[in-house]
Amino acid sequence: MEFRTTKITNGATFISYQFPSKSFAMCIGIPCGSAHEPRNKSGLAHLTEHLLFKDRVTESKKKRIAGLEATGGRIGACTNRDYTFVEAAVPSRHASICIDTLTYLLSEPRSSEDGFTNERKIVIGEIGRYLDDPQEYTKEELAPMSIFSGQFGRSLLGSRKTVRGFNEQDVVSFWRSAYNPVNFCFVAVGDFDYDSIREDIDEGVRRVSRNNGFSTRPVKASPIVSMRELALEMIGVEQAHLYYAIPIPINGVSGVGSEAGAFVLDKYIADGFSSDLHNRIREENGLCYDIISEVAGGPGYGYFGIYTNPARRDVGKVLKLTRKSFEEAQRMSRRKFETSKMASLGTIEMESEKEESAELACSLFQEYMASGDAERYLHMADFIKEVTLDQVRDLVRTPYEAITSLVPA
Repeated sequence: MEFRTTKITNGATFISYQFPSKSFAMCIGIPCGSAHEPRNKSGLAHLTEHLLFKDRVTESKKKRIAGLEATGGRIGACTNRDYTFVEAAVPSRHASICIDTLTYLLSEPRSSEDGFTNERKIVIGEIGRYLDDPQEYTKEELAPMSIFSGQFGRSLLGSRKTVRGFNEQDVVSFWRSAYNPVNFCFVAVGDFDYDSIREDIDEGVRRVSRNNGFSTRPVKASPIVSMRELALEMIGVEQAHLYYAIPIPINGVSGVGSEAGAFVLDKYIADGFSSDLHNRIREENGLCYDIISEVAGGPGYGYFGIYTNPARRDVGKVLKLTRKSFEEAQRMSRRKFETSKMASLGTIEMESEKEESAELACSLFQEYMASGDAERYLHMADFIKEVTLDQVRDLVRTPYEAITSLVPA
């Protein structure tokens, strides 16, 4: 196994992780997402990502995607608040096809009038899908509005109204401002020849280098700094949807100290049938079915969130029990700490075995975006081994919290 972080000819970052594998995966990301949109253009970054898969006349992008999928490979993309990426995985012998396809996707997103209109309708349909899935809508759209202030607190998808108002020039202008190849981060994972892959990347970058966009400036997140609450009513939902979050002072998605401690804390509070909240909320009181936790982080921000779906009349009870669990974690026993730590290490061991190459490439890019050091992701277990009980206890000693609730109207 060999891990390297270098710069390609144009100055963009190239992260490579070589190991024996039957597959090759690549993720190409940029440090630009919904937080970089003009204030009245909510949803533009996400629509731009969709239209990367379109071109106007020759359908060269469509043909390349078909060629990649003909190898048995797959392709996808993602827009977040502070980054966007395209990714694909193929059998190792088709690595060049993967790179050619992904780099070509990053060229100017032009499409026919019908193609643009249809893709805009697809994005509006995706917004509708989120509205039909209150769990996802609460976690992905509403919760960040209470967790963050400023640009990070804006909607990721936008609204039907804002998306309907976009035209192709809006997309092209946004692409030109963000998709400068010097901003790109290339992550290659699997079994490949380093020099050949680097040459393929250089060749691909030359195709999009005619874009003279500015180097994207990072947008600083402003996480929870006070008691904040967002409550909405929604017609057509049976259960309430509650999201409780506290700030975690982390610098990446794996990292050291408080970062790794958050994963141990998760095992104690909410992850699994033996967790404290599972016992308090489900076993002892029968208040809801779902208890879903997550640790999220990026440059200078992080939070630990808990999603639950009680009946509307039980929202107050579940919130009280959730707070109680966090209070008890400040007095976590040595035995429970060691048990949670051991469980965290076991989970990492199992997940590393089943993690697909494309997932690994995307995780390395996300770690690079969060901490500036992608390799840290590979050493998460080492960081957890060093976590102390006091570090875990200190994580929950915060006066700040964010509460988001979506309840039946």
